[in-house]
Amino acid sequence: MPQELGDLANLTYLSLSQNHLSGQIPPSLGNLSNVTGLFLSENELSGEIPPNFGNLANLLHLDLSANDLSGEIPPELGNLAGLDRLDLGWNAITGSIPQELSKLVALRGLSLDGNELSGNIPPEMTELRNLSSLSLGFNKLTGEIPPGFGNLDNMVLLKLHWNQLSGGIPPELGNLSKLRILELSGNKLTGGIPPQLGELSNLVELQMDSNALTGEIPRELGNLASLQRLLLSRNELRGAIPPELGKLVNLQSLDLSSNPLGGEIPPELGDLANLTALNLGWNNLSGEIPSALGGLANLTELQLTTNKLTGAIPQELGDLANLRSLYLGSNGLTGAIPPELGNLASLETLRMGGNALSGATPRELGNLANLQSLYLDGNQLSGAIPPELGDLTNLQSLYLGLNRLTGEIPPELGNLANLQSLNLEGNGLSGAIPPELGNLSNLQSLSLTANPLGGAIPPELGNLVNLIDLGLGLNQLSGQIPPELGSLANLKWLELALNELSGEIPPELGNLASLQSLSLSDNQLSGAIPPELGNLTNLEHLDLSGNQLSGCVPSELQGRLDMSRSNPGGLPFCGG
Repeated sequence: MPQELGDLANLTYLSLSQNHLSGQIPPSLGNLSNVTGLFLSENELSGEIPPNFGNLANLLHLDLSANDLSGEIPPELGNLAGLDRLDLGWNAITGSIPQELSKLVALRGLSLDGNELSGNIPPEMTELRNLSSLSLGFNKLTGEIPPGFGNLDNMVLLKLHWNQLSGGIPPELGNLSKLRILELSGNKLTGGIPPQLGELSNLVELQMDSNALTGEIPRELGNLASLQRLLLSRNELRGAIPPELGKLVNLQSLDLSSNPLGGEIPPELGDLANLTALNLGWNNLSGEIPSALGGLANLTELQLTTNKLTGAIPQELGDLANLRSLYLGSNGLTGAIPPELGNLASLETLRMGGNALSGATPRELGNLANLQSLYLDGNQLSGAIPPELGDLTNLQSLYLGLNRLTGEIPPELGNLANLQSLNLEGNGLSGAIPPELGNLSNLQSLSLTANPLGGAIPPELGNLVNLIDLGLGLNQLSGQIPPELGSLANLKWLELALNELSGEIPPELGNLASLQSLSLSDNQLSGAIPPELGNLTNLEHLDLSGNQLSGCVPSELQGRLDMSRSNPGGLPFCGG
């Protein structure tokens, strides 16, 4: 930036924002005695803020945000008696907030967020009675929130989030009748939520997540008629969810997750007609899921995972036409999966694993054309896998493991071209592994472990070039290990133990350069151990026990692997 700009004595307005200016700010700009607006934001300026900017007596707006400025805030800026807005956000400014800024009696907007400021918030800042916007977020500020902020009755926006502030939330903040946004997230605040905050009738956003707040959620928060976002997650709040929250008719996002909240979900939450996101996960909530939640027509995310919810899944949830994510996992839900969930045309994620759901997997789930993740694992589902699941062409994850499923694996699952994870382990699936699974070119994890699957391993599985994990152990597979598995260049874990495989170990397995674990134990393998296994330089676990191998252990494996578990028969090392 040229020094000569400081010679423009009659200049009243200078804006060089959103360029690629670099280097330091010329101190000569402090000579622009008539300038009222100085805008240098969104550049690549570095170095310190010139202290002589405090000489710009006519300055109304100074914006140096989104640069690489460092050093401390010059206390001389406190001389700018007429300054209306000061924006130094998103730099690398250090040190404390100068108490001299409290002399900026005309200041209405102060943004220092996104720096590395430390120390306490100066209590003198509570004297800025014209302040309507204060943003100090994303710094390293400590100490308590000054109660005097409650006297700044022009305040519309107060952001103190993601610092290291401690102590309680001052109840005096309830006096800020014009306040629309209050963000206190990501601090170390303790104590209860002041019920006085329920008097902030103009409040649109209240964010207090990621603190250490205790006590119950005040029912007075139900008086915040203008509120659109209420985030109280990741605290230590206890007690029941107040039914009064159902009066927040403008609420769009409600997140009470990761607290030890108990009691039942209030059916009054079904009155929140504008709600798009409801997150009550990771609490101690009990009782049944209220069918009234099926009336939340605008809901796009419903998160109830990891609670103590019981009873059946309400069929009314199938009315949530805009729902994209449904999380009901890790509860105590029972009964059948409602076929009405197949009506959720917008659904992308469905997670209901870790419950006690029973009955058949509804064929109607095959209607969920936008579904990307389906987790039904760890339940008591029975019957066959519906072939209609093969119609879910956008599916990336399919988890049906640890159920009581029977019958054969539908070959239609080979149509899931975008599938990355397929887990069917721990069921009662029988028959042969469909060769069509070899069409899943994006598959990274395939687990069919612990089923009574029989027949040969399809050589088509060698086409799964992106596969990292292949688990086929504890089945009744027979025949030889296909040499085509040696083409799986990204494979790290290969589990074929506890089957009825016979023949020799294919030397092609020595091509699996990424392999870390190879388990072929408890089969009927015979012949010599291929020396090519010595090429597996990343191998950490090798188990060949419980077979009929002969010969000697290749010298390539000597000194690199502990063969005590892999070689119970005491085969000698070749050349030993």
